[in-house]
Amino acid sequence: RRRMKHKFSSVDITAEVSCINEKLTGMRVNQIYNIDNYTYLIKLAKSEEKAVLLIESGSRFHTTQYEWPKSPAPSSFSMKMRKHLKNKRLEYIKQLGTDRIVDFMFGSGEVAYHVILELYDRGNIVLTDFEYTIVNILRVRKDDEDVKFMVKEKYPVQKYLKPHNVMGFQEIKATLDESKPSDTVKKVFLPRLVYGPAILEHMLISCGLKSNVKVKDMKEDEIKEFEGSFKLGEGILQQCSESVAKGYIIRKKEGKIMNNGVEEDMYSFQEFHPYLYAQHVNQDCLSFESFDSAIDEFFSKIESQKMDLKTLQKEREALKKLENVKTDHEKRIGELHSVQETNRVKAYLVEINQQLVDRALLVVRSAIANKLSWDDIQELVIEAQDRGDATAKAISKLKLEENHIVMNLSDPYEVDGDGTVFYHVDIDLDLSAFANAERLYGITRHAVVKEKRTIESSNKAYKSAQLKTKQTLKEAAVMASINKARKTLWFEKFFWFISSENYLVIGGRDHQQNELLVKKYLQKNDIYVHADIHGASSIVIKNPSPKDPVPAKTLNEAGVMALCYSVSWEAKVVTACWWVHAHQVSKTAPTGAYLTTGSFMIRGKKNYLPPASLVMGFGFMFHLAESSISNHANERQNKLQDTGSEDINENEEEEKEVDLADGSDGSSDSDDKDGVSRVQETAPVATENHDNDEERHSPETGLAPDEMEFPDTELKIEITAGDQVTVKATPVSKTVPESANTQKNVVYLGDDKPVTVREACRSRQRPHLSSQSSRSHKDSQSDSKVDINTITSTAPPAKRGQRGKIKKMKKKYKDQDEEERQLRMEVLKSSGNQEKQKKKNKDKVVGNAQDVAKGKAVKKLQREEDIRLLSEEDFVDVPDHLKMKEPLEDDDDDDEEHREENQQDSILSSLTGNPLPEDELIFALPICAPYSVMTNYKYKVKLIPGTTKRGKATKAALNMFLSDKTASSHEKDLLKSNKDQDLARNFPGKVKVSGQMLHKK
Repeated sequence: RRRMKHKFSSVDITAEVSCINEKLTGMRVNQIYNIDNYTYLIKLAKSEEKAVLLIESGSRFHTTQYEWPKSPAPSSFSMKMRKHLKNKRLEYIKQLGTDRIVDFMFGSGEVAYHVILELYDRGNIVLTDFEYTIVNILRVRKDDEDVKFMVKEKYPVQKYLKPHNVMGFQEIKATLDESKPSDTVKKVFLPRLVYGPAILEHMLISCGLKSNVKVKDMKEDEIKEFEGSFKLGEGILQQCSESVAKGYIIRKKEGKIMNNGVEEDMYSFQEFHPYLYAQHVNQDCLSFESFDSAIDEFFSKIESQKMDLKTLQKEREALKKLENVKTDHEKRIGELHSVQETNRVKAYLVEINQQLVDRALLVVRSAIANKLSWDDIQELVIEAQDRGDATAKAISKLKLEENHIVMNLSDPYEVDGDGTVFYHVDIDLDLSAFANAERLYGITRHAVVKEKRTIESSNKAYKSAQLKTKQTLKEAAVMASINKARKTLWFEKFFWFISSENYLVIGGRDHQQNELLVKKYLQKNDIYVHADIHGASSIVIKNPSPKDPVPAKTLNEAGVMALCYSVSWEAKVVTACWWVHAHQVSKTAPTGAYLTTGSFMIRGKKNYLPPASLVMGFGFMFHLAESSISNHANERQNKLQDTGSEDINENEEEEKEVDLADGSDGSSDSDDKDGVSRVQETAPVATENHDNDEERHSPETGLAPDEMEFPDTELKIEITAGDQVTVKATPVSKTVPESANTQKNVVYLGDDKPVTVREACRSRQRPHLSSQSSRSHKDSQSDSKVDINTITSTAPPAKRGQRGKIKKMKKKYKDQDEEERQLRMEVLKSSGNQEKQKKKNKDKVVGNAQDVAKGKAVKKLQREEDIRLLSEEDFVDVPDHLKMKEPLEDDDDDDEEHREENQQDSILSSLTGNPLPEDELIFALPICAPYSVMTNYKYKVKLIPGTTKRGKATKAALNMFLSDKTASSHEKDLLKSNKDQDLARNFPGKVKVSGQMLHKK
């Protein structure tokens, strides 16, 4: 069988360069992406024209009209190409000589850069400057002549610019004489010619030779004919280089496959060529206007064809198994039937030869009775046979070890033109002739009964195999249709869920995604949600309507998400979550400071959310066909209602929790039902809400009611030596409204505790507070201490001689806030002493961490402390050469993704968690969301922090869903079609899984 072509030949390169050179020359590089480590997409644009050039190391290059999956983060080689090639103009594309090397030149003069694509052997991509000095290389290597291909070395361009010569008669004859007679002509000349295997085969067929002709079969006149065919090869090569060549794809019919219930012929692409060669004239082929479009079609379709071939292979294997069962069934029945017929005939022969059988039995019994040895009895029988004794001649073999003799018996009354038919019949010495016949009839009857039973059991086995085959074929067809229909939604690369009120909520998986989320996806009307703990994800609530504010229930659900996708999940500690408007999130840092990837500035007031629970849910949403969307209109409509701590179990039916996977955490469950230790923030904050002038304030404190109930508090959790956990709650100081000229509060937000940044007071006087407000402010400060059944340490009184020093320091630094002090200490390079002093003076709340975090969770928190230490420090002055550069946005001009984002409403309306029997479902989408979101979902389980690994938990949940009696077969097929890695990728960590069983009375 001919292997599928997947690499360019020299002629292919010549043809492709001619196709795209004129088309792409003059276009500028817009962006560069990598599909994988070997394949890159270069987006080019010129005025209104756009094109995407795809290059793959060692394989191909062509423009593409199809969407290719890009890597979530650009590779280092991709970043290097972006740095040197972005906004540069593509000057030319040329082939180096007739070798399989292509040179792309971007820019001109001394700022020019070359991308050299090697399409032979293992391939390579080399980025060089205008003098061909290597700047970056995909694969460092040495060639046969010991030439180094590495950074700062010169790329040997001149080596590949040698022209090729056409072989003459004498050279061809000499080459054939030097070769082995058993070798094919194609094998001998392929490494010596630049044409490639397709043209060489075309040349052989054109001169009347077979494509697999051997060297020993070549005659002199045939050699002359072969020499003349070289002109044909040169003509094809010249035609491809001078004009835009047409494209041809050679395909092969593989069989039939079901597509949407219709049986269709399935073809697989085999080869692509810029010329219709003689060997392909009678084959099935597709033709294209240009070779470039043929290549694009070939490589874009082979993946789906591979999928179809796998489906076809599964069908063939299933049918082969069924055929094997059927063959085995027929074989066993045939054997039993043969046994019946044979033993029936043997019994009949014993009956009609009764006297002969009895005489033989008598002779052998007499010999045994006379105590003759078995050898003597054998000799006795042979001697009798030699004498012509009829009884002895009937005995063919003695089986005395089994107490049997074998007799050759025939029917004396049967006349056969072909001669008498003899049967070898085993005769038992202990039985008479009639008894032996009865024994054989008994065997026949037993075989009949066994055949009947075998037929019944085989029929059952065959029917079972048929059902399994049908199921396998059905599953293969369903999987193929789902995989074809399944299109990855733009938000699936993030953590995501759809809120109870139909808002899309997305969160970053890491620092890079947090950065991308805010810089690219955070729009004007969106809401940013975060939690005050290490590792918390940046959450964005997408609000498509500028008129409608995001409801409180959705805000609470987003807060649960932010909390669960943080270290809180493993530590089982609940901290404060808050939200701000999109315009409050900024990437602009104060002068002299920088923000690391995934860190942002928050300006203005943070709106704290009610305490959340560490309870998530896992389930499935189904993508509806367009005809079924109307069945679920207003399924997740906005509901104006008061929100507090959500009651997770809102189902009116009687529910019973059943553990699906053992994820219990021992003694920790006894202290808290969900295995969660909560830290409650109860400190009121004396401030005025700047964002809402209509909000009512308490007459005593000047606070809005929600501020008194849920104060703005910064909570910091630290792991000390052993099992000690330090928790510090600091109220966010808020003052009366400042003037318009005063800078607002600025909060630095990374993956850890925010730091409040304030401008130093211009006046040396403190803002005036009324006595009542002052009392309220003192009360709020005294109430800000957090009690978790531990003792809070206090500072010892100052010693004699220190009071005067402290008084002078207070006078000198009375206008200096904590931020300014830290910046000054950083300049003085005494941050180490500062950290020690900070550690001595800060209030601690130390508790027993045995029920809060143990083992790996504690170690992880300690590692997080070390990794995030820089983020906890205040802003520092950093030299320019040490400042982190802004990460390049990936997919910043991905039009397709933006189109999908703009179609958000239609995407959300096509997803439902509660499918109806009459719905037409396309595919199932695994979802991990706050459990309160999944109240009406058909398939759902509850997740709380535990010890069960994600893979085991998803299998347990899926088994529960598949065993649901209300689940239709199509729903089960859709659930099973999801890959294991897709099911568990959004789990917050190790879990304890529990499901609900509804009892109908």
